[in-house]
Amino acid sequence: MILNYTFEHSKHVEGIILVDAPVEDTSKSTERIERMQLRKNEPWFENAFTAFQKMPTTQEEFQTYIHTILPFFFASNENLDKNRDVFEKISLSFHATQGLSKSDHSSANLGTFLPTMKIPALIIVGNDDFIYTPSAA
Repeated sequence: MILNYTFEHSKHVEGIILVDAPVEDTSKSTERIERMQLRKNEPWFENAFTAFQKMPTTQEEFQTYIHTILPFFFASNENLDKNRDVFEKISLSFHATQGLSKSDHSSANLGTFLPTMKIPALIIVGNDDFIYTPSAA
């Protein structure tokens, strides 16, 4: 993760652009669930929310999981519909996602480091993001 590199090697970094990059593990955040609940009136909500609660254990389960929770990643049904065919054609790797998840946790408290950072930073996060919420960014 770029934040870990910047923390450890800040003299080699002139600036960073952070897109959906939290400074802490957000997997147990109540804010994530609260933000998901804002969409509870959507017709797809129950299936997607239920699927999100159960982590997949195989590649096949992972593909179903991703396609089921996909609406949470779009601010509007129109944007989802415009991009759905792209997601139907791609295959994401369950094992790569597991590896990424394991490697994303820093032992450093990056929240403490960021205010002392002396390099320019652009932080980009969507108002409707639920995985890495605006407050986590």
